[in-house]
Amino acid sequence: MLPLLPGSPGCLTLVTSRNRLSSLKVRSGAGSVALGVLTDSESSLHFARRVGSTPAAAEPAMQDIVRSCAGLPLAIDIAAAHAVSLPTAALDHLAQELRDPGTRLDVLDAGDVSTNLRALFTSSHQALDPEAARVFCLMGLAPHQDIALPALTHLVDRTPARTRQALRVLQEAFLVRQHNPGRHRMHDLVRLYAEEQAADLPRDLHDQLTYRLVDFYVRTAHAANRVLDPHRTAEDPLPTDPPHTAPQTFEDADSALAWFDTEYAALQEIAATARRHRLKSAVCRLTWSLHTFRWRRGLFTESIQAWQSVLDAAAALDDPSLAAHTHQRLAVALAQAGRHEEALPHLADARSHFSEQGDTSGLTRTHHALAEVHVRLNAYESALPHFAEALDGYRQLGNQVGESNILNGTGWALARLGRYAEGEDHCLQALPLLQHHGDGEGQAATWDTLGYIARHTGRAERALHSYGEALTHFQSIGNANREADTWSKLGDIHAERGEDARARKAWTTALALYREQGRSAAAHRMTTNQATGGPDRLPTHSLTAQWANTSRGQSR
Repeated sequence: MLPLLPGSPGCLTLVTSRNRLSSLKVRSGAGSVALGVLTDSESSLHFARRVGSTPAAAEPAMQDIVRSCAGLPLAIDIAAAHAVSLPTAALDHLAQELRDPGTRLDVLDAGDVSTNLRALFTSSHQALDPEAARVFCLMGLAPHQDIALPALTHLVDRTPARTRQALRVLQEAFLVRQHNPGRHRMHDLVRLYAEEQAADLPRDLHDQLTYRLVDFYVRTAHAANRVLDPHRTAEDPLPTDPPHTAPQTFEDADSALAWFDTEYAALQEIAATARRHRLKSAVCRLTWSLHTFRWRRGLFTESIQAWQSVLDAAAALDDPSLAAHTHQRLAVALAQAGRHEEALPHLADARSHFSEQGDTSGLTRTHHALAEVHVRLNAYESALPHFAEALDGYRQLGNQVGESNILNGTGWALARLGRYAEGEDHCLQALPLLQHHGDGEGQAATWDTLGYIARHTGRAERALHSYGEALTHFQSIGNANREADTWSKLGDIHAERGEDARARKAWTTALALYREQGRSAAAHRMTTNQATGGPDRLPTHSLTAQWANTSRGQSR
C-alpha cells in the first residue's frame, strides 16, 4: 500500500480497510477513524433508503430483518437487496431465516465474494497467524457474548501473555474488540462465524474444551463463594472431581462479589451449557456457589429455577443425599421468594432423610430452615421448638456461627410474640459471637432484630442506631436485598418522629433499590408511603442471617 501513497505535500489519501492498518499509522503518521456499527435508528434509516418506498417497506417483518443485521452496513445492504426482490408475502420467511442463528449467515449472501458475509469473514480468518486463528475459533465455544481474559486463557491453554498477543492480532483484524478492560467480545455476526468454526472441531475435542470452560467457571464461582460467605460455605455432597483448571483467586468479599456481578450473565449461560451437555455435577456445584449471591441480589426466581434443576440432576444420579440437601436448599429459595407453604414438603423430605441417616449436621440445618419458614408464616410458637433443636445441634457440632444466628432467630420470634426482654437477651448473646467470628451477615440481621425490639419498646433513638448498624453491615457485604428493607424501616421511624425529609429520603432510596431488584410489591408499598407521608404496610420480617443460606452448611 505504501508505494501507492502520494509523496508530495498537499495530497490527502483516504484508505478504508477491515483492518486497523496500525503499520500505516506508525510508518506514515496516518490518522485513523474507527467506524463502529450503526445504531438501531441509523440501521433502520439505512435499510429504508435501500428498499425505497415500496409497499414492503411498511411490513412489520422489516424490523426483524434490520435487527438481525446487528448494525453491520454490509449485512443491511444484502438483506435489503433480498427484501426488495421478494413479494410481500415472502418477507416473513426471510425474517425467520435471519432470526435463526443456524441460517443467518446463509441468507447474508448476495451472490459473489464481495457480498458474501461468510466469505469475507473467512478471508479475515485465513489471514491470521495460526495462534490467533486458533484463539478465534475457540472463542466460538464461549456461550456468552463476551469473555474475560482469565477464562479465555484457561480455555485456550496458553499463558496470559500469549493470549493477550493473540487478542491483539484479532483486534487488529477487527474480529474482536476489547469493550471493557480485560473483557473481549465479537460482533454478533462474527460470533456466528466463530461458532461455526468451533462446531467443526472433532467432537471429542469440542466436548473436552467445553468441559474445560464450564469447569473453570464452576471452580472459580466456588472459590468466589467461599470468600464471599466463608461462614456458610456448604459441605458439598458431591464427590470431588480431579482439578482441570486453577480458578481465579479473590482477596476479599468485595472482589468476589464484583466478580459475580460482572460474570453473572456468563454464569447463567454456562449453567445452560452444562445442562445441554448433561454435566450434572457442574450444574449442582454452580447452583451451590451462586446461592449467596442470588440471595443478596434478590434473584429469588432464578434461585428456585436453579435448585429445581439440581433436584432433577439428583434424581438422575440416584443420589439420596444430594436430593435431601437439594430439597433443603430449594425450600430456602422458595421461602425467600415468599412461597412458604411450598417450602414445607421439601423440608419434610430433607428431615426424613437426615433423621434416617443420623446426619446431625443436615438435621440441624433443616430444623433451622423449618424454624424460619414458620417465622415467615407468623407461626412463632411453632418456630420456637425448631429453633431449640437447631441450637442444640449447632452446639453439638461446635458451630458458633450457627449457634449465634439461631440465638438471633429465637430473639426475633420472641419479639414477635411480644416477649421483648427475652428476645433482646438472646440477641445480645448472639452479637459478641458474631463479632468474634467476623460474620457480617449475622451481625446485620441481629442489629435488625434489636432495631425492631427498640422501636416496639418506645426507644426510637436506640432503634435508629440499631437499624443504622444493620444498614452498614448489609452495605458492606453487598446485600442490596436487605439494604432496601432497612432503608424502608429507617424511613418509617423518621416518619413516626415527624422527620418528614429524612423519611422521604430513606423511602426514596428503598424504592430505587426495590425497583432495581424487580420487587414490584415492595416498590408499590413504598410509592404508597411517599404519597401518604407515612408507613402503610405490615412489618417486614427480620430474618436471621443464617436463614439467607440455611442448608448451606456450617462454616468450615
